[in-house]
Amino acid sequence: MFYSRNPHERDALAALHISIVGCGSLGSALADMLVRAGVGRLTLIDPQTLAIENIGRHVLTRRHLGRAKVHALAEYLCEINADLEVDPRQESFSDAEGLLITCTDSRRCESMVNAVSLRRQVPAVFVGAYGAVRAGEIQFCVPGETPCRECFASFRSEREQPLPPQRYTDPDFDGTRVPGQRGLWGSVLAVSGIAFHGILALLGVRGWLDLEHPLWIVNLDYPGFPPYAVVHSKVRRGCAVCDETKISELGV
Repeated sequence: MFYSRNPHERDALAALHISIVGCGSLGSALADMLVRAGVGRLTLIDPQTLAIENIGRHVLTRRHLGRAKVHALAEYLCEINADLEVDPRQESFSDAEGLLITCTDSRRCESMVNAVSLRRQVPAVFVGAYGAVRAGEIQFCVPGETPCRECFASFRSEREQPLPPQRYTDPDFDGTRVPGQRGLWGSVLAVSGIAFHGILALLGVRGWLDLEHPLWIVNLDYPGFPPYAVVHSKVRRGCAVCDETKISELGV
């Protein structure tokens, strides 16, 4: 039996619906882990196709080159569990249901996922990496219980970065996207694995999640910080997105 070595997790996850926004390195790794653990229904959202530079840190392989990431990933995941219900959407994010897991390199997209999480009153998990994946960042957002993504990450939207000429000609241009970074597949799996266990705790499957410290900083070997450590941090609640009393503080 396929799930004979994790029947409890399978029973707890089989009826759940999870949407993964961003099916690159982190998103594909988490999708793989979740399906092997027993998740029964996935929505995959990503507008991009698989390029040769993606292969070094992705669950997909050369045979998937040139294909939409979501369609190739859906096919791959169904090879693991033929009973999986999967909805691949090759598009930019606009809406989704279920637990929202965001592994995108776009601040604009993160903000949209955060807005949907608040509107639908569903949890969202934001997973990212930096410093050539020498460190990772995981934030758990539960409407009404934790600060939202904008309470923490809005400072990144305020950074001034030079934008290329395409911003004037490409209607889909996203100036908030972070360019592709270096990094090792093993490092991606390390960050994804910790996020995976946090997600299981959030869902009540196993472990316990301290929502008073919803921001996890995962340091692998980033200089100046304790190696191979996870720091659980508080986030100050209260931004104009999730707290109406702060709207008056916005500039016009």
